[in-house]
Amino acid sequence: MMRSRFIAALVLSSVVSVAAAQPVKPPHPSTVLPEPAWSRTVRLADGRVFVTDGGFALDAVVARPKTMPRDIQGEQSAKALTGHLALLNPTDVGLSELKTGAKTNTFVAPSGIALNGNYISFLRRSAPSVRLRTKGPTDPIVVTLAGKTIGVFMPLKQ
Repeated sequence: MMRSRFIAALVLSSVVSVAAAQPVKPPHPSTVLPEPAWSRTVRLADGRVFVTDGGFALDAVVARPKTMPRDIQGEQSAKALTGHLALLNPTDVGLSELKTGAKTNTFVAPSGIALNGNYISFLRRSAPSVRLRTKGPTDPIVVTLAGKTIGVFMPLKQ
């Protein structure tokens, strides 16, 4: 009896560990969402707290999630996010400069970079004066508000 409990506990802990290690995949833009499905929290060394859906990380003050995700990421994720937020992308684009993309629920920057419509629509509602700093079609998009970096997300693969 004791051995079977031990094995059951071992199996359960293995499943939980594997589930925690699984990367979060944000939904495809063809799935229109009212807001990102915030699933993880990242606390930066400077005290800021970000929420992420696996493809978009946004300062929790701006994102205002209904509930903070319980999955709190560690130092490695915080360092990676800090690096992305520090990118000095050369092209600055306002949300009003984006055009509707050819694919469902997508937008395109003047440079041709494709963006997830869920993220753009959410930003238009929650922080319409944000600016997007872009570089290339595979480089992270840095989100700024009043000169302060508040988020980052990946462009869509073309």
